[in-house]
Formats: sequence, structure tokens, C-alpha cells
Amino acid sequence: MNTKHSRFEQYLPHSTAVQRLRLDPLFSLVLGLSKAPDRNPVTEQIPSSRMGKALLLTVSLLLLQHVSMVSPETLMCYYLPVDQGADGRGRIDPGDIDPCLCSHLVYFDKYMTKYVVDWKDNLSYKKFNDLKNKNKNLKTLFSYEGTRYGLARFLRGASLQPPPKYMYSIIAFLRKNNFDGLDLNWNYPAYFPIDAKDTLLFTYLVKGLREAFNAEAETYGKDRLLLTAKLGAYNLDVGRTYNVASISKDLDFISVITYNLAGDWSSKTEHHSALHRGSAHHDNGIRNVEAYMKKWTDQGAPAEKLLVGMPTFAITFTLKTSQEGLGAPISGPGKAGSSSRSPGFLTFREVCPLWKGANIYSNDDQVAVFAVKDNQWIGYDDWNSFRKKANWLQEKKFGGAMVSALNDDDFSGTECKQGNYPLIRILKNILHVNAECEQSG
Repeated sequence: MNTKHSRFEQYLPHSTAVQRLRLDPLFSLVLGLSKAPDRNPVTEQIPSSRMGKALLLTVSLLLLQHVSMVSPETLMCYYLPVDQGADGRGRIDPGDIDPCLCSHLVYFDKYMTKYVVDWKDNLSYKKFNDLKNKNKNLKTLFSYEGTRYGLARFLRGASLQPPPKYMYSIIAFLRKNNFDGLDLNWNYPAYFPIDAKDTLLFTYLVKGLREAFNAEAETYGKDRLLLTAKLGAYNLDVGRTYNVASISKDLDFISVITYNLAGDWSSKTEHHSALHRGSAHHDNGIRNVEAYMKKWTDQGAPAEKLLVGMPTFAITFTLKTSQEGLGAPISGPGKAGSSSRSPGFLTFREVCPLWKGANIYSNDDQVAVFAVKDNQWIGYDDWNSFRKKANWLQEKKFGGAMVSALNDDDFSGTECKQGNYPLIRILKNILHVNAECEQSG
């Protein structure tokens, strides 16, 4: 008996021979880095007279699937169930989220354990997914965060048990809690170097998840679970960090972290999410949204699968001199906010009250907005910059926008006096998201 096949069947009942043959080599690649087979045992079993028809049918189904899941009106919004601040003002009960605001909602708990077998049910999952009762078109995803644990520990978690069981554990968790898919919130390579082995492992991890999702959907006649990723690259070196052409085939969307392009490592004031380089940009030309998105398409990512990251927060600096513009000397990060309590960071909710008495600047060629109050330099996005970015991404035919995060916008409408979610509603309206939904206002 082939123990590998029987072990897979033990955890995923009614698996077909085709599914076994397709999945097993993949799992060995993920965990053992064995050489990929030169021959395809699945297609070799199909008579040549039928292979052309089978291939045509497969391509047709994939095209239909692609059209149904990728839309120029995608707005993927991250929800943080645990308030990141100290005073509780950033917490939103999942049942209070506007179900009409975004096309996809992502449940992102950065404190979730790294081992899939330890993922526990949570009452807030039900509240979160019950939002679909109010909007039948809404898709929800569960996000697994990689920054705290890194790629090696993620894969080590997979190796604690037979790989098919590991994949099935993810599927069972998502199905039981009524999520529509999994999001790999892979911030890790954005802040730390990544070697070639990690790049390969991540590629096969994505491929393994997609194959498992395909097999589960085919076996039980269900809609396939979505697979997305929120990705950044160390030093913005996309080509060395990811096999973009490969993962783009297996991911439904890639949310690009086109923010945090400046921070506590900066030596002078610079905007962390400027759209263009502009004449006043003080870097090597890549730390802006336009240049960074081009790196992804140059590496082979289809534009329609890329979501442009939109921050609902500010990156701040403490000025060293009386200069206030871009490129001004700084002494370090800005002061922590009263709610977020994190130096160099303010939520948009915290930015609005600071406008009174501040000097506000808008650099039009970069599409960069910043305010200066006392010695605090605050780089953020407002509704005008969001509007320009949304129009730009439509012109470039990207798949849509990703927002990080719901909690950082003025979700109650009390701080900015522009209604609830003033930033995200700009994107919703321009991208025509859930136009038939009535709740958002």
C-alpha cells in the first residue's frame, strides 16, 4: 500500500486518484524540497484523443473562474478584532461593520497562534460572517499573519503532522466558521531579508494551498475557497523576494503594501505612500506607489490581480529644524497618539483633530499630503489623495484597492465630521463597490 496516499485519504475522505497524484508531489516539494517530477502522472493517464478536449475544458473553466473572482471593483478591507491602541477607541464590534462598504472583508488577528492545529473557534467569527446575510455579494477571508513568526515557523507548523492533514485543517477551519477564503498576511519579507530557499518554500506553500482548495471544491461540489496574500518586499526588491509569475497564478489577489515606504529608518521627512516620485522626492525613485506597483507587473503579475494598498493612518516625524517641507531634517519618529500609543504612527481618527492650528500642505506632483503642527510632521492620505489614487489605479487597470485598516479610519464619524469611514467611502464610490447596497452612508 502506498502509505502517502492512504494517509491523505484518512484526512480528506473520498479523495480521487487524480487528486492524490496531483497533491502528493506538491507536498513533498513543500516540506522536503525534492525535485519536481519531469512527467505528469495525471495527464499521462488521459488518452491523447481526449487530452485536447480536457485541456480546452480546463482552460475554459479557469477563465470563467478568473472572470468571476477578479473584478475592477474590488475593495478589500482589513478588520482588526483586537484594538491596537490603549484606550479601546479603535475597537469595532464585528457586528457593527458596514456590510456594504467593501467587496471583501478580511478578519486579521495578529495574535493568532502560528500553528493551524491550535486555531480555535471564536464567537466574533460568527458575527463577522453573519454580515453576509445583509450583503449576499460580500466575501470574507481569514488572515494568517507572518510577521511575528516568519516563513520558517509557518512551514514548521505544517510539518508537525502529515501535510494533507495540515491543509485539511485549514480548510475545515474556514468552512466551519463560514469564511470564503484564506489570506496570507505576509508582511515578514517586507521588513527582513529573505533567502532563496524561503522564496521557494513560499512559492510551494501557495501552490499547495491552491491545489488543496481546488481538490476540496471538486470533491464536495463547493465553491472554491479564495486564496489571497498581502505582500511586501525587503528593500522593495520584489524579484528576489518572490517568484511573482508563479504565485500570481495561484493567488486570486495580491494586496501590495504600497505604504510604510518611509518610517523610523528615514533620515529626513518623506511621505510613506506618495503616488508618484515627483520633483521633491528625496529617494532613489522607487519609494512611491507608482514605481512599486510597476515592479510587480514587470515581474509578471497580472495587473487585474493586484490591489493597491491604501493606508488609513499616518507616518510621523519630529522635526529637527524650522524647515517643514519634504526632505526636512528630523530627529526621529513623531510623538505617539493618545489612542494608538505608537511613536511615529497616528490613525486617521487621530490626525483629524490635529488639523486645527496646523500648517497643511499638498504636494500635487507626488499626491502627498502632510501637516505640520509645532515640531510634528504628519504624512497621511485624505479624501482628495484617495480620490486621485483610485482614479489612477482604474486608469492602470489594476484589480482594485486594499485598505489597512477599517479601525484606523474615522469609523464613527465623530473625529473628522465627514460621516463614518470618510476615506474608505471615497474608494467605495469611485470603484462602484456594492452600488445596490443601502447601509453605507
